[in-house]
Amino acid sequence: MPKSAKPSPGVLLRKPFEDEINRCKNAITTNPNDPTFYAYLAHAYIVLWCYGFIPHAEALPPATEAVEKALAIDPECGMAHTVLGLIRESHWQWDAIKKAS
Repeated sequence: MPKSAKPSPGVLLRKPFEDEINRCKNAITTNPNDPTFYAYLAHAYIVLWCYGFIPHAEALPPATEAVEKALAIDPECGMAHTVLGLIRESHWQWDAIKKAS
């Protein structure tokens, strides 16, 4: 890439979300009972998939696992419910989305 060229905004998003995955994983090792860390871990995977940085098959299993852990700890965790909606949408599970809202 020429020095004068600037990366697209999407490219600039990749590293912060990869860093977020690492931060969340580290936070989970020290505080495994905080649902927020699991919810944001799932969110980071979903964002990386939405921007096309990782494939659906690579993003959804860890995102789903993290969301399930967050909701097991706190069934009222708003961020986890948001990410769960995105996961269900990616699988075209419209009835599950309507039922949850």
